[in-house]
Amino acid sequence: MYFMGACAFTGHRPEGFDFGFDESDVMCRGIICALRVQIKRMYNMGVRTFYTGCATGVDTWAAEIVLDEKRTRGDIRLIAAVPFRGQENGWDISEKKRYREILDGCDEVVVVSERFSRGAFHKRDRYMVDNADAVIAVYDRERPFSGTGYTVRYALENNRTVVIIDPKNLEDTTINIERMENI
Repeated sequence: MYFMGACAFTGHRPEGFDFGFDESDVMCRGIICALRVQIKRMYNMGVRTFYTGCATGVDTWAAEIVLDEKRTRGDIRLIAAVPFRGQENGWDISEKKRYREILDGCDEVVVVSERFSRGAFHKRDRYMVDNADAVIAVYDRERPFSGTGYTVRYALENNRTVVIIDPKNLEDTTINIERMENI
């Protein structure tokens, strides 16, 4: 099975998880490990371009993994889809630092909206899905009306392959995998 294309990330913010901002928590470490496995899986299927939505939590963890992989695999590209200029303004200093390091490591930074609006995040999510063939989602299905739920539905409606990592048990489900085999 060989797949050439791009993959986007979506997932809940830290406050959406039981462990919050405690990245030393075993469940957080498990999510990061599951993301690494899926990113390597996509790479092995031929994916070389990854999109991050630049939010705290899953977007940050996935971007840091891609940047780490990029150190040994020079053919990986990371594209940042920033929802609006200044999104990091209300973040604490350590999150701002991580954000800037991610942007500095990206091959391209796309600012989807010039300023904040209620629709900026959905516009960013649609941009990523529209430019990707697959989506890796850390998604709690009990939160279907979250931004992550919106992105998963949009991806499926647009016939994208979606890998869902359940943050409660770390099981993964792949939807539309047959699409990947036919590209």
